Amino acid sequence: MGRKAMRIATKERYALKLMVDLALQDKDEYISINSISTRQGISIASLRAVARALTAAGLIETNTGHLYHYRLNRDAAQIPIPEILRATDGKFACTACSEIEPEKCTRHRVCANVLFWEGMQESEFIGTKSGQTLCDLTDFCRNKTN
Repeated sequence: MGRKAMRIATKERYALKLMVDLALQDKDEYISINSISTRQGISIASLRAVARALTAAGLIETNTGHLYHYRLNRDAAQIPIPEILRATDGKFACTACSEIEPEKCTRHRVCANVLFWEGMQESEFIGTKSGQTLCDLTDFCRNKTN
């Protein structure tokens, strides 16, 4: 019997992607939501909603001079993955595309998220390793793309 796939809700996936994106940037710079949207392929409206939750949880901060520009509020090594998930009311949940086999998805070969999430599943990164941090996830993502 195969291993059951771990599923998390869209909002939590977006939060993780936003946080990784910020962690990959210069820690002193505020990054625009527009540039994150372009890199991650996530709508600006969705990112704004996630950014509000992450800001309220104290994980990111906004630049008062530039609306919708963010940076991490502390070092990535100090941000546990479960804290990011909890900030967005994070509970593991089903998503529409995870209910079908990847080969049956018409977007499987063009979806920018496939490699990222396949790698996450392979490593069982979030499932049982609650001590993992944003820094660990960022390093993992950086290594998967190199």
